[in-house]
Amino acid sequence: MCGIFGLVGNFRNTNIILNKISESQKYRGPDQTGFYRNNEKKIFVGTNRLSVIDQKNGHQPIISKDKNIVVCFNGVIYNFLKVKRFLEKKNFNFKTLCDTEVILHAYIYWGEKCFQYFDGMWSVSIYDKKKNILILSRDYMGQKPLYYNFSKKNFIYSSSLLSILKTGLVKKEIHSASLENFFKYSIVSAPNTLFQNIKQLKPGEYLTFDLSKKKIKKKIFWDISKGPNYNIFFNKKKNLNEILIDNFNNFTIADTQPFLLLSSGIDSNLIKEIFIKLKKKFKSISVSFQNKNYDETKNIKKIDKKILIKNIDYKNTLKEIKINMDSINGDPSFVPSFLLYKSIKNKTKFTIGGDGADELFYGYPTFKAYLIAKLIKFFVPNFLLKFINKKLGLIKLDLKNHINYSFTNKLKFFFNTIQEDVSNLQAVWTGGQLLNKDLSNLFQKDKNFFLENKKIFKKGNLKDNQTYLFKNYLIKLLDKTDQASMLNSIEHRNPFLTKELVNYSLKKGENLFNFFEPKKEIVDVLKVLNPKFLISKKKLGFTFPLRDLLLNKRLVKSIMDEKLIYNKVFFDQKYDEFLKRKRDYSQYLWNEIILNLYLQKVRKI
Repeated sequence: MCGIFGLVGNFRNTNIILNKISESQKYRGPDQTGFYRNNEKKIFVGTNRLSVIDQKNGHQPIISKDKNIVVCFNGVIYNFLKVKRFLEKKNFNFKTLCDTEVILHAYIYWGEKCFQYFDGMWSVSIYDKKKNILILSRDYMGQKPLYYNFSKKNFIYSSSLLSILKTGLVKKEIHSASLENFFKYSIVSAPNTLFQNIKQLKPGEYLTFDLSKKKIKKKIFWDISKGPNYNIFFNKKKNLNEILIDNFNNFTIADTQPFLLLSSGIDSNLIKEIFIKLKKKFKSISVSFQNKNYDETKNIKKIDKKILIKNIDYKNTLKEIKINMDSINGDPSFVPSFLLYKSIKNKTKFTIGGDGADELFYGYPTFKAYLIAKLIKFFVPNFLLKFINKKLGLIKLDLKNHINYSFTNKLKFFFNTIQEDVSNLQAVWTGGQLLNKDLSNLFQKDKNFFLENKKIFKKGNLKDNQTYLFKNYLIKLLDKTDQASMLNSIEHRNPFLTKELVNYSLKKGENLFNFFEPKKEIVDVLKVLNPKFLISKKKLGFTFPLRDLLLNKRLVKSIMDEKLIYNKVFFDQKYDEFLKRKRDYSQYLWNEIILNLYLQKVRKI
């Protein structure tokens, strides 16, 4: 795992700029820094390497024998051994054991088509001297970030958004549409970022920059909304157990022992049981909270290494977030994630977790809620829904317990949001909690803020819901985990996001959904592996006592700069409703806090 970066064009003090970018993202790769410079072509690239595979020989950038191809790579290619064996039969010789060299030879053999043959997570840059082009690519799920700026015929790219700002070459202008995006989804979706002049690659996209013509071309090599992608390395296997065993076997390839992020739920325990079956060496870790409503360690057995975070110093934690966060992300679980990785940064170089399983196997409660909402909206008149919502609004929120398990909170939230168009529901439930009318008040605009979701919800079925979650919710979780882990120089891997499993899910579609037994197919596999495993009825989402923090009004006011609140009247109104326990606006309020802290940091760059 690494950080990659580069410059193309006429820059003053090129070395100073390169060093600024490198130093600002050194946490992504503290083990080795490497550069490639070509003064004639005006291209300069580099890496900060975190050595996980082939620590001795895997230095970057890696350059072809004829000096024409230069590769910088951040991530891991899980099927690199299969691709390597294929290329060896084509008379390619390998000098290292690392996956970066496989990318190099794969590009030489296939060109830009090579990306569709990779299973993994990556951001990669490839300089092709003969063609005089620079190619940037991001993995199909968007697990690894890659940002760029193109202005005045000069091109800058980096794994770190703030490192581009720190060059002083890009204005810190806020992109208004991205601000709307953040308050809708708690994340800014590609190709935009919070800043007007900085873009990011989309998941499954590669970009070609022509050094001669100074032009950019972009192409999607796999859009998962269009279905599975099969080729010589990815076939139509029907047996889920076979896919799981075969693919999970690749996830512990490294020079160090992994730590498994273990909860009481299905996903991480399935990973655990498969690793035991494969006789893989690993350690298990979890997080404990003093607030027992958020603590699930009591339901977890045989944790080899328990990381106990019982008392969170909110003020100091928020200061650390302000200091460290690279791109804006409103996922509250960034807090326990960051603290966990900070606790183990000297114990391991990579971790493994279960992100993606709920999206792939239709496990979220919002899938059920969507079907129920459609049914209610069809049979119950709108005036009656408004009446029910009004009456429920008189009931005070239960802020002491976790929202997922307070029936009253769920009922209030459901009937408050059901007034929205069905294509907006997932966005409100899993995004920023704000209805369209709330966003109109926040931004002082009368429009449909969720109009783009109409393109996703063409059929209004559960498959559309899955596509939405892939594009607007999972990307938030992946970005959060990438930041939290890499800020502590740790690589994180997600076995459920292997291409074979994604293909399997896309092929089977809604047949994977079971109203009464969520994620039934992987539960059945888990029960075969461990018949004694009991499914926890009170599985908790990986979060922290956010409402405890928000109820501390003095703390919230002390950490925020009032001048940076986007719409203070709106914020005060929603905060007051929350404190009086009328409505749960905790996610919106958290988004305001994160945005505020982030802008405080950016202001000083």
